[in-house]
Amino acid sequence: MLYSCVLKLVVVGHAAARPLANYAPACPTCFPITFHVDASAENAVITNSTSEQNATGIYDFMHLDVGALQFLVHGVTYNKTVWAGLGISGRYNWHGYATNAGYDTLAIDCLGHRQDPQHPDPLSVVQGPLHVDIMHQIISRIRSGLIEELLHASETIIYVGHSYGSGFGNLLSIKHPEDIDAYVLTGFSATLMPSYSFFSDLFSAADVSARFENYVSGYLTRRTIDGRRAISYAGAYDRSIVPHDFAGRDIVSVEELFSPGLFTVVSNYTDPVFVATRDLDKFYYAGARFNAKRF
Repeated sequence: MLYSCVLKLVVVGHAAARPLANYAPACPTCFPITFHVDASAENAVITNSTSEQNATGIYDFMHLDVGALQFLVHGVTYNKTVWAGLGISGRYNWHGYATNAGYDTLAIDCLGHRQDPQHPDPLSVVQGPLHVDIMHQIISRIRSGLIEELLHASETIIYVGHSYGSGFGNLLSIKHPEDIDAYVLTGFSATLMPSYSFFSDLFSAADVSARFENYVSGYLTRRTIDGRRAISYAGAYDRSIVPHDFAGRDIVSVEELFSPGLFTVVSNYTDPVFVATRDLDKFYYAGARFNAKRF
């Protein structure tokens, strides 16, 4: 690209070159000079630029980044509020942390959870495969630019799951490997070893809390705060979290616990996978070993 440009400079100096000792300080004399230069460079070709007359378009263009979108999926008896730190403080807010690091984030409520007004049949409908297909449909819409709010955040999509949400990621990588550019799977391993305590404190949500009075019996939740603590917490942790966690607990359908998605399956997914599991995990055995490219 050859571009001829005009450079305008301001020269600053004294009117005459005389010994400074003989004169009192004076204001500098400034005058412009103009000259032409020819320059060439291999500038970037911008294919998605906007009109230079469109102020709004220019603003949007300046805020367009080709960073990554983190697609956040919660575990059982949780919902998307877990990624906001359960409303406790900014210290536990993953949205804030990720945003400060340059990522966009999208946290979803899985079917039947939290603000979803639908409470489908917890036996025949709310199962892992349907959850995964819903995620595939959402991701496909993001990729196609059909979700306007995420139009500029779809260059790279990173799946970030926790516990059962990581299990859904495992299943998604098998059914739709093209959907996701990288996986971050927390509270997850190749070995599922749920303890008796995991199931013993699960009761019909409608019988446990008035919040779930409109749910049929096939939706379960934690009955006691001690049960919640026993399965979800271990080692050194902030004790003040547990009451907030228990008060905002969500549900799990019976068939979520027994349908595909919960049990780890070998995947041929070849893009990056990062797995992080605490050594005291009560559900997935943390001692399992992973290949960096396959789980």
